[in-house]
Amino acid sequence: MLKPRYVKDWTTLAGASVEIRLQGQLVDSGCVDSVTDDGAILWLVNPAQIRKLYEKTEYHEAWVIEEPAASRDRGRKDTTP
Repeated sequence: MLKPRYVKDWTTLAGASVEIRLQGQLVDSGCVDSVTDDGAILWLVNPAQIRKLYEKTEYHEAWVIEEPAASRDRGRKDTTP
């Protein structure tokens, strides 16, 4: 697990595990299910499998705690013939 990292551009978060914070307080955490094209809204699925919508305009912040699998695999060489 990574040290939480603030992410301003929500368009990069699909598939990432994040913490949602409001005024510095943790309000939710889980996996980002989807993000709007402009990055203004994200949908988060928490460990209880509850899907919630969060908007940047309501001062929510996203802090990545685990990168999406595609980002972790970037640069990995496949040795399978």
